[in-house]
Amino acid sequence: PIANEAGDIHLVCNGEIYNHHAIRADLEARGHRFRTNSDVEVILHLYEQYGDDCVTQLRGMFAFALWDDRRKRLVLGRDRLGKKPLFYRHGPDGLTFGSELRLMRVGETASPEVDVAALNHYLSLQYVPSPQTIYKDVAKLPPAHLLIYENDGAVQLRRYWRLSYEPKMTGSLRDATDELEHLLDEAVRIRLMSEVPLGVFLSGGIDSAVIAALAMRHVGSPVRTFAIGFQSSIFDEAPMAEETARFLGTEHHSAYVEPDFLEILPELVWHFGEPFADPSALPMYYLCREARRSISVALGGDGGDEAFAGYSRYVLNNLARLASRLPNAVTQGMI
Repeated sequence: PIANEAGDIHLVCNGEIYNHHAIRADLEARGHRFRTNSDVEVILHLYEQYGDDCVTQLRGMFAFALWDDRRKRLVLGRDRLGKKPLFYRHGPDGLTFGSELRLMRVGETASPEVDVAALNHYLSLQYVPSPQTIYKDVAKLPPAHLLIYENDGAVQLRRYWRLSYEPKMTGSLRDATDELEHLLDEAVRIRLMSEVPLGVFLSGGIDSAVIAALAMRHVGSPVRTFAIGFQSSIFDEAPMAEETARFLGTEHHSAYVEPDFLEILPELVWHFGEPFADPSALPMYYLCREARRSISVALGGDGGDEAFAGYSRYVLNNLARLASRLPNAVTQGMI
């Protein structure tokens, strides 16, 4: 926990604020005095300056809880895309919150009763979507949301950001390519500010290769990259990752494992806290376990296929767009 100068606002935070240097300089110019070098201390002073709107100035991954002793109110906040988890339970004994779902089962009134609707979502989607959890009385704070718990026990959920595709960019393909490179380069650069050893998960695919290449621009020594290999050539990405690493000149580490899902299943269940059926969890577990021997933070290319429509199933989006131009009588018959 960290407090402001007066000791009447307290904060706990899981995450990292990438633009804290710029925020700190602005707040110090406005008269705020910092007690630590922690990046998350800026949240306290932003709240003093702007109230609940402080969260709109944060660039980073975070889940925080801020207690305002003057107004007797609690503010929970989660980053725009929900990279950091935050769970809560609002019941007769008050509000309980935490970064891990199993913490919500602590207390006399905590009920481990399964939410049947959430179980239905899991069987359909292979995960439990926000704001539900597998437990009936526990919720996830949705991404880009604040939860405000007032002194009278009232709870308010407030969305502070929404993804927008406007304004549309105009210009040539070259202009778009240059802008994309600039945005990717800046996104990687600000994430290299880690205070602990950092590396890159490398699969040999485009997404992780681009991240490793951009990281090499900003790091004086070769970036450490990591890949996991399996005996089956169908799932083994290590050779392609090694070829990419040689091309980029990274300090590469490959580890080959014999996966035993039944052996590690209890540990995976313990970490996830609720059912999660993405098969990538298995290789990711082994990759993280091996990389943790030498680094604490890793960048990866997860989400690239979703952002850039890299999966073949996204071809259906174009078909759906064409179908939307047809008369309703025709499209209703297609469903």
